[in-house]
Formats: sequence, structure tokens, C-alpha cells
Amino acid sequence: MLLGQTRRWLKVGAEADDPEAAHLLGDVLLGSGEFDEAWDCYVKAEQRDHAPVARSSGVHAYLEGWTDIAAVYLTRAADAGDTVAADLLKRVRGEPADYEAEEYFNYHSHRVSSLDATHYGLVMEMKGRLDQARAEYEKAYELGDAYGAYRLALLLEKQGNPDEAKTWYRKAADMGHPGAKKALAENPDTVKE
Repeated sequence: MLLGQTRRWLKVGAEADDPEAAHLLGDVLLGSGEFDEAWDCYVKAEQRDHAPVARSSGVHAYLEGWTDIAAVYLTRAADAGDTVAADLLKRVRGEPADYEAEEYFNYHSHRVSSLDATHYGLVMEMKGRLDQARAEYEKAYELGDAYGAYRLALLLEKQGNPDEAKTWYRKAADMGHPGAKKALAENPDTVKE
């Protein structure tokens, strides 16, 4: 409800040619996945000489895959002292991150976060450490993350263990995971108890 009210008032401001309102509405729209509408708002803010929109325009461009355009916008924002834009500019330029996914999710998974346990499991799977991936997926499931059970089912299926995968698809589906429900509906003979 609050987000809807925020959008409505920002839209009123943007339609009244308030560049800050257009900028902020663009951020809300971008966060909601409405990329084209967000871009329209950023252009509107830029047409009103609202320089702080540069970081948002850079993020949008980067998400669209327009790295050269993103670099221009992010450079402007970074040169104005925007440290977030400066960090993003490093990524656009392909500079190494300050931390890697393994380090990040390993740290957070030990804080008893079911989501990060699953994420760390996925990092382990991507690196070929399948026993560690399985352990993290099981941990995530025990902590209540249906995605952990789903990822484990996918892993087991890839490893040629369909019987055990069936069990984990069912566990994930029982917890409400949409991908597991879809797998059960599409392959009832393959994925069933």
C-alpha cells in the first residue's frame, strides 16, 4: 500500500515537471522491473538538468547491457562525489570486485540465513564442489528455504539420481516452491513419491 501511494505521489510530481520526483519514480519503477518506464523518467529528469539522476541512469544502462553509456553516466556521478557510483563504475569497467561470491555467501551462510545457505550451496555447485553444495542445500532446507530443497533436487537429477531427486522436488513443492511444483506437474512420472 505504501509503495502504491509513493508511486502515485511521485507520478504527480513527475507530471508537474519536478525532476527529483521523476528521478525517484524512475528508481521505484526500475526496482519493480519496469525498465522502459524507468528510463522515460530518467530522461525526463535529465531534460530538467537534474544531475543526480546520473547514477540511476548508469545503473539502468548497465542492466540493459549498455556498458559504454553506463560508464559515462557513472563517471559523471562519481566525479560529483557519489561513492556508490564510483564502485559501480569499477564493475562496469570490469575491475575485480572487492570480494568474491564464495567469500560473501560463506560469511553470510554461517549467520544462520537459510537464503544465504542456499546461495552458498549454488556457489559451491558452480565451482564443482558438489558435496559441499549438497550440505548447504540440506542446511538451507532445514532452516526453511524451499529453494535449498529445489536446488538439491536439480543437483541430484544432474548427477543421475532421479529417485532421490523426486524426494527433494516433493519437499520443495510442499514448501511452496513454484519451480518444484512446475517440475512435478510437467513430469509426474519422473518426479513423484
